[in-house]
Amino acid sequence: MCNTCFQHWRRTGSVRPTTGPVKRERHCHVLLRNKRKPPRGMYINHDDLVAMASGPPTPAPATQGEQMLKAMDREIVSLKRQ
Repeated sequence: MCNTCFQHWRRTGSVRPTTGPVKRERHCHVLLRNKRKPPRGMYINHDDLVAMASGPPTPAPATQGEQMLKAMDREIVSLKRQ
């Protein structure tokens, strides 16, 4: 238990809430705007995201993520040419 949670528990006798009160939006369009989905046919895979984000922290000629993006770009260009 962190110090802030301990101080809250000692003062109130209950566990400190880690999230705030639930806010209810009155407008439906606000909920739709915040709910983002990828375009139809696009699937985001966690393993792919990790592979793209990982790599050496120093500026290398081409990190693993950059190589994946370049390969995907070449694939898109070749599919458009067909």
